[in-house]
Amino acid sequence: MIHISSEMQSRLDQVLAEMAQSNFVARFWQRDGSLWSEDPEVQAFIGKFMGWTDIPEAMIDQADSLVAFAQEVKEEGFTDLVVCGMGGSSLSSLVFAQAFPNSTGLKIHVLDSTDAATVTGLLDRLPMLSTLFVVASKSGTTAEPKSFEEFFYAKMVELTGEKAGRNFVAITDPGSAMLPIAEERGYRKVFLGVPEIGGRFSVLSVFGLLTAAAMQLDVKAMVTRAAELGPARGDTLSDPFRLGALLGELSLAGRDKVTFITPPHLEAFGLWAEQLIAESTGKGGKGILPVAQEPVGAPENYGDDRVFVLLTDGSDIVQGVTAVEVARETGAPVILRTIANEADLAEEFYSWEVATAVAGAVLGVNPFDQPNVQEAKTIAQGKLAEIQRTGTVEMGVPTMKEGLLTVYHGQGTTIPDALKAWLNEPVSHLSFLAFIPETAKSSSLVQGMRQKLRDATKKVTSFGYGPRYLHSTGQFHKGGPNNGAFLILTGGDSVDAQIPGMGASFNQLKNAQALGDIGALQANGRFVLHIDLGVDSEAGLEALAEKIEEVLR
Repeated sequence: MIHISSEMQSRLDQVLAEMAQSNFVARFWQRDGSLWSEDPEVQAFIGKFMGWTDIPEAMIDQADSLVAFAQEVKEEGFTDLVVCGMGGSSLSSLVFAQAFPNSTGLKIHVLDSTDAATVTGLLDRLPMLSTLFVVASKSGTTAEPKSFEEFFYAKMVELTGEKAGRNFVAITDPGSAMLPIAEERGYRKVFLGVPEIGGRFSVLSVFGLLTAAAMQLDVKAMVTRAAELGPARGDTLSDPFRLGALLGELSLAGRDKVTFITPPHLEAFGLWAEQLIAESTGKGGKGILPVAQEPVGAPENYGDDRVFVLLTDGSDIVQGVTAVEVARETGAPVILRTIANEADLAEEFYSWEVATAVAGAVLGVNPFDQPNVQEAKTIAQGKLAEIQRTGTVEMGVPTMKEGLLTVYHGQGTTIPDALKAWLNEPVSHLSFLAFIPETAKSSSLVQGMRQKLRDATKKVTSFGYGPRYLHSTGQFHKGGPNNGAFLILTGGDSVDAQIPGMGASFNQLKNAQALGDIGALQANGRFVLHIDLGVDSEAGLEALAEKIEEVLR
């Protein structure tokens, strides 16, 4: 269900008529790169990354084997499964685990943080001998899953010796660097992905569906439902195409902040959609900014750049009538979507994948590359090499320090001065990017600050834990419109652990990644403020909240 103005309806009708005239849908299923670019090289590139369009149909025949594997490990006594991944290789598992907490399969843990307290805290909670580790990386070289793999494999060797590989599964692409390692170590199983599918479009491939099978969700029903929306529909301008056209036209009209409002058990869907939309559209100075997990406010607290997506489970409107009232009273477009079961969820995954690709065509961007992600990686790799050489990483020269808080790249002489400069930057988007332990208290503190800032300024706020967001909104931050100001938060390093074979610890890697993103943001002309919260990041966040209150008074 969609509520839009008559003017926007006219624009949408026009673009849909143009799509029908140009045979857009049939060309889309044919992987015609000219829908997105006039450059022959770009067209060829795009054609090689649309394998996701028919993967639901292909997975119908593989569903039984995934279910059989999941049943096999459960019967052997496995109780827990850890997904060691990043971005598209892990966020879908986070959605499944949160949306269906009462599933009868294995207990799912998603590890996508290089914070040492997070990694070691998970280690302390796991029944190691009955835990299956799924290392998910298309290339087999991505730093985060590689570090998790080496850490937990070494721990398993301590417990079981040469049998350690039986607790590991690899999901990777053919020819990846992970394959010979998995063979040498005797991993229980290697699942091969499809090279023509990028990570953020991989949810309905084995990268996402292995977790669904392990939870004993109805995988066959999921992919069967999604397949009904695929190439078998022919040239029909179905719901996903209409959704994508609408998102693209709304963005061109200035409503480029797609705000997801969800019930608690679907919050992770907003995070999944965030990485899909932001990384696919945010480039060349264009893009759509998805906003996940922002507290709902009163109508007067929003600007005129919003689109509201309301997700419901079919039993009630999300978060009561408040969200609906906000959307209607602001005059913003409202998109209502329903997810009541796993088949609905699969349909929604596929719909948003198609819609995002279509929106990219409307905006004139290639939705299948991520040209700015490598910038942060390159700087981080340089910092990591420095750590391996010297044993330390320098955060830089602080511009001010007050109590628990140390500020880098700050303007003025006090922390309130630096925060005012961040808040008063002529942008429409304020972002908290936190390389700290992900705890309920930390999330609550940042959420409180987001709400106060949004209510005071009407600016959109976003929040991401690093390094997760680097594989999500990170592309948009650096390649999209220059309309954001970024607050990088580091700290919480009271616990650390070495990464076997890397010559660095988890916290050193985490800090190298933070510095990498700071450098990449600055290189792209973005406003960046860096605040270190100290060893106790929760206490540091409390101190920061007090400073923000002072600024807003």
